[in-house]
Amino acid sequence: MTALNTLDTEDLASHICRLQCLREAEQHDYQAPEEPTLPKLSEGSYAIHNAMNCSGLFSTSQDKVRTHLRAVFQATNGFSVTYAGPRLYQDDKAVLLELIHRRRGKYAGEIVFAPSTFCKSLGWSDSKHNIKRLRESLDQLVEATLKIERNPANGSKFNFMRFSYRDDRWVVTLTEDVVRLYPTGLKNASFLDIEERKQLTPGMQTWLYDYIRSNDCRIVLTYANLREACGRGDQEPKTVVEYFKAALKKLQTLGIIRGYKFAKNAQGQPGIWVDKK
Repeated sequence: MTALNTLDTEDLASHICRLQCLREAEQHDYQAPEEPTLPKLSEGSYAIHNAMNCSGLFSTSQDKVRTHLRAVFQATNGFSVTYAGPRLYQDDKAVLLELIHRRRGKYAGEIVFAPSTFCKSLGWSDSKHNIKRLRESLDQLVEATLKIERNPANGSKFNFMRFSYRDDRWVVTLTEDVVRLYPTGLKNASFLDIEERKQLTPGMQTWLYDYIRSNDCRIVLTYANLREACGRGDQEPKTVVEYFKAALKKLQTLGIIRGYKFAKNAQGQPGIWVDKK
């Protein structure tokens, strides 16, 4: 009986040892699934999907009317943006770009900040007006729902973020779905220089800057296409053209573009040829 007990004990010890070895091997080989991360960007660059730069999703109007929209914005790069939520403006885009930049190279998550310092990051003063302006943009972005796609049958809708307070700090939590703005990394995105963009007035100046950065500009950009792309297709053409001219003059004055000239494309349609840096 003693010999049998000894054998049983040895077998049990061996079995336990094997189990421990297997467990250690499993722990060593196991790799937790990586959380989807936002692209790695330099300190001085924003990046966003070209569909956001080549469509009228973010209005160029200076008169903010926060109506609720359900619309499809066609981008000139072949994508479309299906959107539901309050009307978004260029201010709202500036806030979104800065939020994503603060989580660059990381998984979507919390950004904790003082509103005054965030305003300064955007090139705004930390006045009460601008802090209210920031809060308004955050409120609109929280309600926004969108889908970016090439084929209307593909893709699914997602939200940008949630917003809350923590003592005297503001807390924005980017949703995991924000990575859908970068479905192929930076392949369908364009880099936007932060310091250059800060020097521009939100509106037609920032929209045209983003549009130019998203295109090679080897051909004439027709007024008709630009009007449709920026969401002003129903406005008086001459008025919109004047907005383009004023914005281009500002971009050239700041040295963002080398120059521009008014020209016609191969089909005889009037537009602008831009000499990028």
